[in-house]
Amino acid sequence: MKHFVLQTKYWPLPLIIWSALVLASFSWNWDRLEHYTLDLAANRAQFVFKVVESVRMWNARHGGVYALVDDNTQPNPYLQIPERDLTSTDGVELTLLNPAYMTRQLADVVKEISDVRLHLTSLKPLNPGNAADPWETRALQAFEHGENTRLELIGEGEEQMVRFMAPLLVEPECMQCHAHQGYRIGDIRGGLSVSYSATPLLQNEQTSLHRLIWAHAGIWLLVALMLLFGLSQVRRHMLSLAEAKQQLDALVKQRTAELHTLTKAVEYSPVSTVITDRNGRIEYANPRFSEVTGYAVEEVMGRNPRLLQSGETPIEVYEQMWATITGGNIWKGELRNRKKNGEPYWELISISPIRDALGNVSHFVALKEDVTDDKARVARIHYQANYDDLTGLPNRKYFRELLYQQVRHATQGGHTFAVMFIDLDGFKSINDTFGHDAGDLLLQESARRITECVRKSDITARLGGDEFVLILQHTGCPLAIAQIAEKILQQLAQPFQLDRSEGRVTASIGIARYPRDSDNADDLLKRADSAMYQVKNAGRRNYCFYGDEEIASDNTQV
Repeated sequence: MKHFVLQTKYWPLPLIIWSALVLASFSWNWDRLEHYTLDLAANRAQFVFKVVESVRMWNARHGGVYALVDDNTQPNPYLQIPERDLTSTDGVELTLLNPAYMTRQLADVVKEISDVRLHLTSLKPLNPGNAADPWETRALQAFEHGENTRLELIGEGEEQMVRFMAPLLVEPECMQCHAHQGYRIGDIRGGLSVSYSATPLLQNEQTSLHRLIWAHAGIWLLVALMLLFGLSQVRRHMLSLAEAKQQLDALVKQRTAELHTLTKAVEYSPVSTVITDRNGRIEYANPRFSEVTGYAVEEVMGRNPRLLQSGETPIEVYEQMWATITGGNIWKGELRNRKKNGEPYWELISISPIRDALGNVSHFVALKEDVTDDKARVARIHYQANYDDLTGLPNRKYFRELLYQQVRHATQGGHTFAVMFIDLDGFKSINDTFGHDAGDLLLQESARRITECVRKSDITARLGGDEFVLILQHTGCPLAIAQIAEKILQQLAQPFQLDRSEGRVTASIGIARYPRDSDNADDLLKRADSAMYQVKNAGRRNYCFYGDEEIASDNTQV
């Protein structure tokens, strides 16, 4: 490692590794972006297909629909049934629109008002206008071999189109028109293709790709600069240490110079240095000790270092420390001490015994470093990584760790517990109406109310947005869990004071129990989420146990 840091020719190696990691991340995100674009295209096309198919099924189940005969709606020459054309009692001519005819007319309307193109097609069309084009033919043949749907981007540049097609199956209502073609119920009688311009989707994809490139390039550059800067600093420090060592080795040759240098080094050391006799009475303290503690050197001479004790360090630590150093061994550890002005601080301390010519311990030397800022920085990093800044609750990452830990403890101890998934109803309306600041106030107050509804031993977390989750420890009783859920619903239903405005939300709560519903942490969370969506679908402002539809029904008046 030392050779690696000192030899700058090896420094490109970590940069190469870092570049490979960034490139791998970029490739993965690019692939996900392309999949996302295709998913958006498929979702739009599937929505259109399902709407049209719903209209077709409605038409088929009613035996067709009669419409006025006009220039746009002429009798269907391919529909050969006796009751195709009728004349009303007041002389109005009517013609029957079967599902296929209605679909063609619906396609014309859709074409007029949007860029979507619909085409009803079949490999055995009654109407030549329904003949499949080459792409549709390949899709229909694929459906015959088991493929469910087909989605492709066709063309290039601004002419690129999204083409989607799904099969149409023969239903009992379809046999009136298609029985003579040899179809049976369940056969694929054709398909409905949906086409529209891919330009907007591809433009959005390009915009996202540019952002992805800039983000990865920025992160790569930042970390690369930090890496080079860190290596240069470590190298400079190592060279400085090497130089200092050489100087010290030279000074060792002369005892007087060595003692003088050592005295000055202790005197101006960046760490506090304290020397005591074997009974713990202070005989020496350097200036750094005074800077850290606020005590002048004259104030502490002859006194015991216990004057710095804050009362926050367990007595067992001091007993173990004293037993170690009096036994002739070095003790290292951290102590929570207090300065002269009453301010507490953390010290990293190393205490070594000093032996006299006979080998007996005569003194102790303590090197003490103020690590308060370091510990605060570590605590801050831990908090930022594991807690939600807005509510102060554990975040999604930390909650998953807690949930895994809870499952392990419950498995080992044979305990039960419950996971409660809470989603606020109407929170988006609060944000849209009163602004995000008001939404933040509501989330903070919601977190407080939820926390007050459970025990201190239970865990409350915010997953993000308006989603909260609880771990109710050592409880599997449905009645006790239900009482907590009802209390949370009641508390969240109370008005929220949002500065000068008043807002209201409700909640949907899903509950999964360990080990009844699952003994796996991820599955428990998914099933609590599933139960919550069951409440959403049933009208919201309620709670539901996973897999218990009867309880969800009983709670509709909560």
